[in-house]
Amino acid sequence: MKQLLANQVAIVTGGNAGIGKAIVHKFAEEGAHLAIFGTNLENGQRTLEEIAKQQPSCKARFYFVDVSQTALVEESIK
Repeated sequence: MKQLLANQVAIVTGGNAGIGKAIVHKFAEEGAHLAIFGTNLENGQRTLEEIAKQQPSCKARFYFVDVSQTALVEESIK
């Protein structure tokens, strides 16, 4: 089956809980590599572990970022 997001990079804000986490899992399933932004380190680590188990070829990284802080967002995407 063709993956719709194969080798694309997605930034998902709030990706360590709720709807954002569901999006992270779906994007990983579709072949995307992920930059996951969130403010809960424990949940972020858990999300990375889940992705590594379910989609081992997915490259994912968690960034502790409050997206209301423009400077933090800009620094994270450099």
